[in-house]
Amino acid sequence: LAALAWLAHAQSRLYRDNETLFRATLARNPSSWMAHRILAVTQGKSLGRHEEAIAEYREALRLNPEYPDAHLGLGVELARLPGHRAETLAEYEGAVQLRPVYVEAQNNLGFELAGLPGRTADGIAHLETALHLKPEFTEAHTNLADVFARMPGRQADALAHYAAALQIRPDRACVHAHLAYVLSGTPGRKSEAIAE
Repeated sequence: LAALAWLAHAQSRLYRDNETLFRATLARNPSSWMAHRILAVTQGKSLGRHEEAIAEYREALRLNPEYPDAHLGLGVELARLPGHRAETLAEYEGAVQLRPVYVEAQNNLGFELAGLPGRTADGIAHLETALHLKPEFTEAHTNLADVFARMPGRQADALAHYAAALQIRPDRACVHAHLAYVLSGTPGRKSEAIAE
């Protein structure tokens, strides 16, 4: 990856954007699984290009099935499209199996599993693993708080994780909004909800 980054920097004046650069790279070396993955990342950031990104991730994985970043990226893109939950889970699981310390994959897998009937405990376990690996990971705190907020008797846990997320990133408006929602349903905390 460092070599590709250096190439991108060295040739930045020759190509107008990353997509042009990595298409040229693939024209010269179609078996570059890293170039397929970087092209997929670029396409995934563009509105309406998720199918193209999925195709590039699939090609990266065809060339290198043991590439956890491509499994995670493919899972993220599949999650954006309706009707792909089983595939999304399979890709996140693939990333975690290949790299158990992959914090983002643990987080994404945990959040997806927690939304499935009968899999909440599994989801919580993966989210807690993500936080064990990286205690300051705001997204995992927020996702765990969202899961606890939906569970009877776990409001205090939800509030604690929202507070932890905001201590790390106080600028996260969506976390303030989620915290406000939970506080609004907690007796005696309406003024705090309004403040949030």
